[in-house]
Amino acid sequence: MVHRFPHTTLCCMSIGIKQRKIPQQSVCRRYSSLAASKNKVEQRQHHEHQQRYLFPPVTVFLSSVLVTSIGISWYVREWRENKLQELQFVDSSAEGTSDSSSSSSPQQLPRSAQEILQVVERTGLMGRPGAKSVKDELEDIRQWHVERGYKGGLVLRELLQPLFEHRSDPNQDISDNEMQQQNNNNGIITLEDLANPNLARRECYYLYYEITPNGEIKHDIFCRGTTLSIDIWTSLTTWMEYDQQLDCRVHMGFNRQATHILEDILPLMAPPGPRTTVRVSGHSLGGAVAYLLAAKLKLKGYRVTEVTGVEAPRVCASREAAEKLQSLLPNDTLRIENDTDPVPLLPPFGHCVGNKLYLVDSMGKAAYLTTNDTVQDKSWTDSVFINTRLWEIVSSRGQTHRIRYILPQLTEALGQSNDTQ
Repeated sequence: MVHRFPHTTLCCMSIGIKQRKIPQQSVCRRYSSLAASKNKVEQRQHHEHQQRYLFPPVTVFLSSVLVTSIGISWYVREWRENKLQELQFVDSSAEGTSDSSSSSSPQQLPRSAQEILQVVERTGLMGRPGAKSVKDELEDIRQWHVERGYKGGLVLRELLQPLFEHRSDPNQDISDNEMQQQNNNNGIITLEDLANPNLARRECYYLYYEITPNGEIKHDIFCRGTTLSIDIWTSLTTWMEYDQQLDCRVHMGFNRQATHILEDILPLMAPPGPRTTVRVSGHSLGGAVAYLLAAKLKLKGYRVTEVTGVEAPRVCASREAAEKLQSLLPNDTLRIENDTDPVPLLPPFGHCVGNKLYLVDSMGKAAYLTTNDTVQDKSWTDSVFINTRLWEIVSSRGQTHRIRYILPQLTEALGQSNDTQ
């Protein structure tokens, strides 16, 4: 017993010595790993706590915005439908008159329904799918006019080259290369040039001219709508610039296009005079260009009698600019618009000119509104907020902007048969 005690004591002492030799670094590592795990758990709990209290308010806010938007859209639609019932629709049973059952006083159309439909169809003759070149396009347009008894001439123009090559010095010799670059007959497009596939679908406008037996010289100008990629850039150049001749601020892209056409078409037209008349029409981009081109021709001394824009966008920067441009246009300035087409509402900050033939697609009717109507009590027909209906715009896929869609609808609304076109 005496000998075991020291042995036991020594063992205990040895055990104690070994325990005191445990390194402190391993203990610190264990403590830090436990602390890191605890921090991760706390962070996860804090994140879940934030999500629990953050997501419900966001969801409620978004839901309230969605419900409010749907409610406002429904209210605007109902308000618009009630207003449509107050419009004065053209009476399909009587050509050139309006429905007398409306609460408004009857308004007389500036032209007959047949004349309006014919102008719309002539405006849409360019850009047909079957034409593979400018020559084919010109032949189709000529054939259409011959079949309907037109006896005048036609000029189909594209603006990638000038009509005539102007030189500062007429006596200056032209090199062989320059002669090769120029077209035959002093820059006039020949049949060989028209057959060139590189000129395909680059036509910009066409001019119909006719000399009547009483000596009157008629000019009908039709401006093409958006066809090439450069036309899209022209439409997107929405900066409103000041035109010194027009004395107002207008759409830069449309104004420059109208200036190019003016410079190109003047050599083709008879000089202005009492027996010279001009009518200008256009579709989409061409309709906006038609307004500006007609005003510029008016300033050149020409007697412009009619201007027609089919689904044309807005050209003026303000109401004052629209009134200034309207003063240069004839009283028979007509814009034809489908209520499901968003293009006439663009750009949203722009302003319109002319009387309005408003085609209500859902009702199959057309209402005629004067310039005073669209400025005063019926200004809502030009409102972007009221007339922008996203579902109709998306579901139509742009078809309501095309003349081949507008023409049958307008024919039905004006009470005309297809035989009159």
